[in-house]
Amino acid sequence: MTSFEKRCLRCGRPIESFLHNCRAIAMVVDLELAYITEQEAHPLDRLTPEDMAQIYGKDIEAAQRENEALIEEDNAAYVNGPLTYRVELHNLSGLGFQGSVDCWSIALEGHTASDLHKALDAINSSSISPVFLNPNDTYLCRLVSLNDEGQKYVWNIKRLKYDNGWELSEF
Repeated sequence: MTSFEKRCLRCGRPIESFLHNCRAIAMVVDLELAYITEQEAHPLDRLTPEDMAQIYGKDIEAAQRENEALIEEDNAAYVNGPLTYRVELHNLSGLGFQGSVDCWSIALEGHTASDLHKALDAINSSSISPVFLNPNDTYLCRLVSLNDEGQKYVWNIKRLKYDNGWELSEF
């Protein structure tokens, strides 16, 4: 490693682009690398998808319909495939060093409001709550599903705060 090589503080890999995909699947934007004036940038970088379709002689409406069909197919494959559900709890109160745990998760069987309340009941039970939640902190509570490729869909977002017991509320 040279002294001028930029490295990610999270994963340790070199940052080669303004958009760095960290091992923790966190997108990190490097503002120094991202700031490029239009004069410095390659002209093809400023083309819209419609411009590219016209350059390559494609019908724009047909390309849009094809993309919409692919998105619908992917959405159907996601919902109809094997999914796992969980509630992710991200600390919103902590400042500074957060440690190595990005979030705590509770596995669920579905994505409905009743599943979210089952997780809340488990959090309020004395068996697991003291292990990972600090009553002085506020948490982002996300009900998500994941497919077998790790793609995540967020079904519900709430705030979790302690007030004589853990309570969910809207933001």
